[in-house]
Amino acid sequence: MMIGKGGAGKKAIEDETKARIIFPDNRSQEQTKPIEIFSYDEVQLIVCRRRLLQSAQNARFKIPFTHFLCFPASSQSVHQSFQTFRNEVTKKCGGSRGFSPDLFQNYSKLHLTIGTLALFSQYEYGLAADGLTECFADGLWRELNEGPLHCRLKGLEIMNDDPSEVDVLYAKIEDPTGRLQQIADSVYEWFMEAEPRFLQDKFDHVDNVKLHVTLLNSRFRKGEEISEEEVESVGGKSRSRKTFDATDILKHFGDYDFGTVHIKEIHVSQRFSSDSNGFYKATRKLVLDAEFFRSSETSSEQQQPFVHESYSDEPTCALDENLSEQ
Repeated sequence: MMIGKGGAGKKAIEDETKARIIFPDNRSQEQTKPIEIFSYDEVQLIVCRRRLLQSAQNARFKIPFTHFLCFPASSQSVHQSFQTFRNEVTKKCGGSRGFSPDLFQNYSKLHLTIGTLALFSQYEYGLAADGLTECFADGLWRELNEGPLHCRLKGLEIMNDDPSEVDVLYAKIEDPTGRLQQIADSVYEWFMEAEPRFLQDKFDHVDNVKLHVTLLNSRFRKGEEISEEEVESVGGKSRSRKTFDATDILKHFGDYDFGTVHIKEIHVSQRFSSDSNGFYKATRKLVLDAEFFRSSETSSEQQQPFVHESYSDEPTCALDENLSEQ
């Protein structure tokens, strides 16, 4: 997208700045190879670099996000409760306008979203992983000192005010200690301050990440599948789509209790993917282990709390903003 159709974008910047731009071969396996800029004029070289950075940022926001930060809601009892809920809702509310069984989330992919990300290279995957590590290394790991993180999925809510015109119905989260909320807010805040270019759902006006687990989504309707995550975040833009009437679902199942989940990890998950366990493939997994971070704080050795998944994960787009000035 930076080069443009037929090289039009590249040519426009070169004509404007009188500089020469060389993009790395997109077939190269070296994901961090920089874009090179050549100019006899130092000022024009700097202007060209700025124009390329702006072009990269504009391209980033035109491309749908590639990954998302989440807490997997991996509990066998919750999975079973969700499938029971699905069967009961289908049986009792199947006649509701716009309702269809394909609106339900896949039980293996239940999760709490922290934020959506646009990551386009192995280098950026590493930066996202480093960001999570830094959040905990700075002291957030102490939230884990009080014991394992648990939350309860209980009660239903919708993303809008009219229960007869619903796009997303989700399970509410009970977090009695507030530790899960603190972790989610701290992680999101770190990305807002340190790597805002990665976030695709920037909400400066929101005090807290809205922790929830999506159960039904009109985007899952057959023929309208775009992304399981595309409208997960509050305030995200969405396309026009067919809503469903959730009045009876809220009436009969509004206080439904799905059970308790032990939160063990934070994932940098890849959209449009499935791992062998049915959940999204993880580019990185951060194990929420207080003992690890406690020992790391007193150790001079560099340790890695991440599990790096080894599946083939080709970048969606070979954008690279490590521009060199020559």
